[in-house]
Amino acid sequence: MVGLEQESVSLAPKSSRQEALFVELAARSAFSLLTGASTPEALAERAAEIEMPTLALTDLFDLGGVVRFTRSCDRLGVRPIVGAEVRVIPPLRSIAAVSSTSATSATRATPAQLDLFLLCMDREGYHNLCGLITQARLSNPRGHPVLEIGALKERAAGLICLLG
Repeated sequence: MVGLEQESVSLAPKSSRQEALFVELAARSAFSLLTGASTPEALAERAAEIEMPTLALTDLFDLGGVVRFTRSCDRLGVRPIVGAEVRVIPPLRSIAAVSSTSATSATRATPAQLDLFLLCMDREGYHNLCGLITQARLSNPRGHPVLEIGALKERAAGLICLLG
């Protein structure tokens, strides 16, 4: 979500500078355990330092740094975009079908995981992203959240999905 008080996503810069060479839409902070090192404040400060007009915070299945991030961005004149990285698997019935057709393998087939970046466009998107993250954390072993693709269909409103 673009700041908690704003209504919709816009990549236009807040300042008078009209041209942006690069906008990071997949930044991880220390809230992405073992994969990010910088604090949300440090990310916002660096974006302001290099005159990046917009920055998206997309921690892995975590929104813990959102308030610190948006406050820092607002203070520094950087447009914040709130999001998260999620891992998605095919529906369980597809996994079962793959496992049953793999007679030559003694081990169970592992489904391909797809990493997606979900960016919130508005309050509804933020609400849906919170629900998806909660669902993934509660439905899976601790430290291994994952979503079925069907869960995204149910809570897609207000979200932009990036693959990459």
